[in-house]
Amino acid sequence: MKNIKLYFYGIIAIFFIGAVVMANVYKNKYEREQINSLRLSQNNLQLMSSERTNTNLLMTKDELISTMSTELDSALKRLSIPLKTITKIVEKEVIIHDTTIKTVFVQSSGKDEWVINDSDKCWNWSGVANLIADSLNVKRTEFNYHNNHTDIFNWIRPHKFLFFKWGKKEVIQTSSSECGETTSRTISIIKK
Repeated sequence: MKNIKLYFYGIIAIFFIGAVVMANVYKNKYEREQINSLRLSQNNLQLMSSERTNTNLLMTKDELISTMSTELDSALKRLSIPLKTITKIVEKEVIIHDTTIKTVFVQSSGKDEWVINDSDKCWNWSGVANLIADSLNVKRTEFNYHNNHTDIFNWIRPHKFLFFKWGKKEVIQTSSSECGETTSRTISIIKK
C-alpha cells in the first residue's frame, strides 16, 4: 500500500512538472508569435506610409531571400559576400526634382549652332544645340553629378528618466545629403 502511494505521488509530481514545462514552452511560443506578428505589422505600416523617406524593415533570412532583387543578388555574388553573414542592408536613392525656371548660359558657335552650359550645386552639364530646318537638335556632351552623402551610425539608450539613460543599446542611422532628398530603406536581418 505504501509503494502504491509513492508511485501515485511520483506520477502526480511527474505530471505536474510536465504540465509546468509544457505551459512554459507554449508561453514562449506564444510570445515569439506575438513578436513576429508585431514585426510584420510594423513592416506593413512602414511600406504603406505616405511619407516613405526612411523605411526600416525587419526580415528573416528566408523573407529576404524571397524578396531579394536580382540587382542585390548579383551585387552580393560579385562582392563574394555570403548571404548568411548579412546583418543589415541599406539601399539609398537620391532624388532631385527641380521645376524652377532658370536662365542658362548659351553661346553661339556658328550659324544655327549654340553651346549650352548649365550647373547647380551638385551637377553641371554642357551640350551643343543645332537648328536643322525647323527642328532643334540638342546633344549633351558632358554631365557631372557630385553629391556628398553621409551616413552616421550611432547608438542610444532608448529610455530616459531625468538625466539617466537606461535600456539596451540601439543603433540609429542618420543620413544627410548635400543635394536633393534622400530616401533610405533599411532591412535588418533577424537571427532565429
